[in-house]
Amino acid sequence: ATFDATSKLKKLDLGDNKIAKLSENAFMDLENLNTLNLNSNCLSILPEIVFNDLQSLIYLSVSENHIEQLPTALFQSLSQLKKLEFSQNEIVELPDGLFESLIELKDLDLSHNKITKISNDVLSPLIKLEVLSLEGNLLEKLESQCYKNLYLLKYLHATDNYIEEIDERFHATLPHLKQLNV
Repeated sequence: ATFDATSKLKKLDLGDNKIAKLSENAFMDLENLNTLNLNSNCLSILPEIVFNDLQSLIYLSVSENHIEQLPTALFQSLSQLKKLEFSQNEIVELPDGLFESLIELKDLDLSHNKITKISNDVLSPLIKLEVLSLEGNLLEKLESQCYKNLYLLKYLHATDNYIEEIDERFHATLPHLKQLNV
């Protein structure tokens, strides 16, 4: 189904359904949409261009689904996004370039997935990020190199992982960090 006849729509809540698949043009012509909730569905795959027409989106939640992989260009048109929730999925890795366009993002929730490692550059574009939730994953280390451009980060939640090591330069990398939960 597409929603192209409702181009003035600002908020779309499709949560708590049984949606298993989204077509590439599912949100075509919804350029005024600022909130999209896809929580608690049966999604396992997201087409790489499914969010391309959502340039005004500020809040996106795709939590409580079965998503294992995030295509590299999934968020390429979401430069206005401020809050992104992908908690309680099956995500194993975050491909480099995934967050490249999310220059306004302030809050990122990737909790309760299966992420084992965060590459050095995947979070780098998130220069306005203030809250990062990584709890309930499979992380073993917190390496300063991974968080190097997150100067405004205030809250980092990383409890319920397998963290054995925190890089000695970690705190110096995050000058505004107010709360670290490990």
